[in-house]
Amino acid sequence: MPRHLLADVADAIEPVQPDALVPFAIGEEGARSAFSDWIAHRWFAPRSLKAEGARIDAVEGLFLPFWSFSAQTHSTYVGRRGEIRHRQVMRTRTDAEGKSETHWETETETEWHHVAGQVSRHFEGLIRPACAPLAEKVPQWTLTGLRPYAQGSADGKRVIVYDVDPVSGFAEAKDLMRAQIDSDVRQDIGGNSQRVSDVTTTYSGESCSLLLQPAWLISYTHRGRTWSALVNGASGEMAGERPYSGAKISLLVAVLAAAAAAAVLLALLR
Repeated sequence: MPRHLLADVADAIEPVQPDALVPFAIGEEGARSAFSDWIAHRWFAPRSLKAEGARIDAVEGLFLPFWSFSAQTHSTYVGRRGEIRHRQVMRTRTDAEGKSETHWETETETEWHHVAGQVSRHFEGLIRPACAPLAEKVPQWTLTGLRPYAQGSADGKRVIVYDVDPVSGFAEAKDLMRAQIDSDVRQDIGGNSQRVSDVTTTYSGESCSLLLQPAWLISYTHRGRTWSALVNGASGEMAGERPYSGAKISLLVAVLAAAAAAAVLLALLR
């Protein structure tokens, strides 16, 4: 799969062209079926939504843009390693009658040692949405069946143009990298517990590819209002907007409040 140096893409005047795409594995009928099942299992949905159903106004197949990032990282850290130590301590206990009794107890404490070190990791294929509205929708996209993109390979489906630039996307990818680097640092520190006071990371070889993922966009109407949902065209997973039942939510809040009040009452009666 072609990759572009992030610096070159950031300075490019023309938009980046797609490098690869994942073909559709779910057809329109499969998308409609996934949508119906999704509606049927929505908690806190109005009863009318399940009873009357949702009227589908339109189903459109399209390709959504995602950035795939790679980079080499090198991190230096400073922290402390905690090691648990057990020791036997003699204790004296006096009972109600004034009699003293001596016994041994096991005391546990943590010894902390200052440490410093470095870890390196190569990150490959970190996927981030390249279209702002996708940030919280259908997050689990796979690269199964990924193939090179060529003019016409979208099979007539609409291709959504990216509006998240690669530099901004890489900043989001760094958040994923930092979580993994923190895990690597803690593993490198070792011991029973770790305290990390500082981590400094340098990045090199930052590169990116623009990928297209298949999706079905479903627009539906319920009681005069239009909503939208996305079906992952490769896996059938979906997410979207939906109405909520105020009455069901209020009932849940009342039940939780009653349970909390009962717990407090029981605590007072003990």
